Amino acid sequence: MAEDFGVVRLNFFNKIAVIRLVNGDNKINGRFVQSLNKALDSVEGNPNIKALVTTGEGKFYSNGLDVEWFSSVDDRTYIQFFQDLNELLSRLLTFPMPTVAALNGHAFAGGGILALCHDYRTMRTGAGWLCLNEVHIKLRFSEFIMSLLKSKISSPVLTEVAILGKRFTAEAALEAGLVKLITGPEKLIERSLELANSLVGSKGYDRVTLQNMKKDMHAAVLAVKNSAIRGKAEFEAVRKRNASKL
Repeated sequence: MAEDFGVVRLNFFNKIAVIRLVNGDNKINGRFVQSLNKALDSVEGNPNIKALVTTGEGKFYSNGLDVEWFSSVDDRTYIQFFQDLNELLSRLLTFPMPTVAALNGHAFAGGGILALCHDYRTMRTGAGWLCLNEVHIKLRFSEFIMSLLKSKISSPVLTEVAILGKRFTAEAALEAGLVKLITGPEKLIERSLELANSLVGSKGYDRVTLQNMKKDMHAAVLAVKNSAIRGKAEFEAVRKRNASKL
């Protein structure tokens, strides 16, 4: 039986939890962060769950940060959002069980970063790009995000991803080592569940031990989690440029 958290929905398949992002292009805003955290709370609260899979619906896994939403909030809410987002990304990065992001469609900018916080990624063929396009919309990565990318992506692929903003098809992402496997859309969840099951085996991992391993692995990233956030004016400029194209 599904648990509904508004913009995300949670199902349990035996020992695997599947969180579906179900809000269209799944832009990341305050509601998204709160809803995903509640779903993660439910996953952690179920002692029978050994691994986590996240995915979207339709054309998007996530289309990144909701710059339109930023224009509607005050500065205090804006600052709090980025603190909460960094906490969420850190939580996924060190989640106490194996995690798989099943990319059903586009994973742009913040959506791609969200996917990279998982232990593994799978990707459907024939539709969708994995792309950190910040350079093309005139945004810079925070120290925390850049540190995260350095911990997850090897050079010279890092240059293509983070600096040049290359769009990766499923096939290109597999070749670059950004995803673990690729498959047609009808098999994406099935193959992702198979991968998750293969990771945990018959018994799974001790959650505390696994989480500590992840914290040790990503200590340099976590150390700058509270570094300065990007200015709101940068996102307002992006919003205005987007509006001018309509």
